[in-house]
Amino acid sequence: MVTGIGFLGAGVIVHHSQQPETVEGLTTAASIWTAAGLGAACGLGYWPPALIGAVLIVALLAVGGRVETAVRKRFG
Repeated sequence: MVTGIGFLGAGVIVHHSQQPETVEGLTTAASIWTAAGLGAACGLGYWPPALIGAVLIVALLAVGGRVETAVRKRFG
């Protein structure tokens, strides 16, 4: 599972050659890892912690974009 999810996550990360400081897809790769971990937890019967984790991850992803936008506006 670790190898397969790592391969999928690496496939969504894009590094632009024209702009060496630009990397995209890190949040998507982390979300793939999170979904796999939550699915594994549910499959093992640990659904209450998985449910709590899913709620926390959704909240983090909802707020994280706004925080990132604010930081970019503030610090360039």
